[in-house]
Amino acid sequence: MVAFIVRIRWPLLTIGLAALLYLNGCAAVQTGIKYRNLETQTKMSNTVFLDPVSDDKKTVWLDIKNTSDQQLDLMKVNALVAARGFRVVTDPEKAHYRLQGNILHAGKTTVTAAERTLLSGYGGALVGMGAGAAIGAASGSIPGMYGGAIGGAIVGGLAEVIANSLVAAVTYVVVADIQLSEYSEKLIHQRETGNMNQGDSAQVYQSSRDESHWKRYRTRVVATAVKVNLAFEEARPALEENLARSIAGMF
Repeated sequence: MVAFIVRIRWPLLTIGLAALLYLNGCAAVQTGIKYRNLETQTKMSNTVFLDPVSDDKKTVWLDIKNTSDQQLDLMKVNALVAARGFRVVTDPEKAHYRLQGNILHAGKTTVTAAERTLLSGYGGALVGMGAGAAIGAASGSIPGMYGGAIGGAIVGGLAEVIANSLVAAVTYVVVADIQLSEYSEKLIHQRETGNMNQGDSAQVYQSSRDESHWKRYRTRVVATAVKVNLAFEEARPALEENLARSIAGMF
């Protein structure tokens, strides 16, 4: 009787696997059609409004650093800023505006993680960036309908893995924090507060007051690119272009 049951189950599992592969294959085809073209999007966490100035004050000093593990070329920011009627200078003391930026992260992500990172704003956490997916597996022999349910789950998971390995929508993101400073004839009073973690339970709070002639604005820019089986080398030019345009668009 036992041998008979085993002979019956294997054909059923084979049929089930074929059906699930077909269904997941259909889903993979839909994904392939929906994301067959590269789709990009760039968002800014906070809008920065600058007062109009005379032509002699349209001078900008740019300093954009990259602390991510990807090589990115953002020199196009200079050309785009110049195209807006501003002059890019090399001496920060001769600039009416100072734009400083840092690329915090460049790599794979999910749309949800990118949105959360945008909402966390300048200096906020990189939510879910670089987080991997964990796959759990169970082994053993459980009789009755529970064993069949687990077997079905394993077969379904296998079918999904096979389909997704062939066709998957991949999302890449570049996250940059930007600080824009504008010179003011009047002194600007500033107060900064912050805290540092000391171990697991203690925090040190810091506060400072300052006066300067610079008004500062801070924002975060998040650029994403998504396409089927996308590689970063393919996404890089679009991400660089969109990020540069967003930064230059502040002027």
